[in-house]
Amino acid sequence: MSAQPVIGIIRFSSIGDIVLTTAFVRQVRRRFPEAQLIYFTKKEFAELVSYNPHISRLITYNTQTGLKGLNEIGERLDSVRFDYIFDLHNNQRSHYLTHQLRYNTVRRIDKSRISRALLVYTKLNLYRQTPSIPERYLKTGRDAGVQDDGKGLEIYWPPETEQDVKQLLPGNAPLMALAPGAGFYTKMWPMDYWQKLLPELLERYPHHFMLIGGKDEKKMLEPLCIDTRVHNMAGRLSLLESAALIRHSDVLICNDSGVMHMASATGTPI
Repeated sequence: MSAQPVIGIIRFSSIGDIVLTTAFVRQVRRRFPEAQLIYFTKKEFAELVSYNPHISRLITYNTQTGLKGLNEIGERLDSVRFDYIFDLHNNQRSHYLTHQLRYNTVRRIDKSRISRALLVYTKLNLYRQTPSIPERYLKTGRDAGVQDDGKGLEIYWPPETEQDVKQLLPGNAPLMALAPGAGFYTKMWPMDYWQKLLPELLERYPHHFMLIGGKDEKKMLEPLCIDTRVHNMAGRLSLLESAALIRHSDVLICNDSGVMHMASATGTPI
C-alpha cells in the first residue's frame, strides 16, 4: 500500500442510506488518516456529503447518462489505482462501476438477499440476528482494519444553510418537525392518523409544527395545516436545509424515511 492510499466508497442512493454511510466514512478516515478518500453517489444526493470533512473528493453520477456516464467516470479516473473500494450499494450499477476502475481490493456489503426475499415473500425467517445498516457497512471494511469508533452518524452543512433556515423559523418559538412522507407507501403512517394527531399536539404543546417533505408531498400535507402554528415546508427546503431545521427542532415525528436518519445524525430525538 502506498504512503497515501486511495480509498473508494460507493453509495448511490438514497437519502437515508447515504446518511447511514457517514459513520463508516469517518471510521475509514480514522483507519487511513493520510488517504485520498473518494466518494461516489448520485447527483441528486450529493449535497448530503458535499461538506463532509473526511471526504477528499466527491464524484457524482447522473442516472440519465446510463452506462455511458459510468464509463466516463472510469475514464476520468483511469490514472488512479484504488487500494480499496468499499461498495456499500452492491447492485448492478456499482458492480459495473467497479469494473471500470483500477483497484487492488474490493469489498461489497452483504445484503442477505436470499434471507430477505424468503422473509418478504414466504414469511420464512432465517435471520438469526438483524444487524443495523451501519454495522453491515462496518463489516464491509473489517478486512481493512476499519473499526467502530462508537460516535454514530453525522451530517455537515455550510454557515449559509444555517442562516437561510433561521430566516424561515417562526421567531424563537419551540419547534417540532413532522415528516409524514416516505420513499414507499407501505412505510407511511395513514394520513388520517396524522390528522388526528396534530390537533392533540396543538392542544398539548406550545410548539410550532414544521411539516417536512419533498415537492411531490406539498399538496398531500396541506390538509394538516389546520392552525397558524402548522407550517408546510414541503418542497421549500434543500436536503441540508431539512437537516438544519430538524437540528433546531425539539423532536422529529416521522415514518421510516431518510429524515429519520438525518435526525439521528443531528442528535434530535425521534
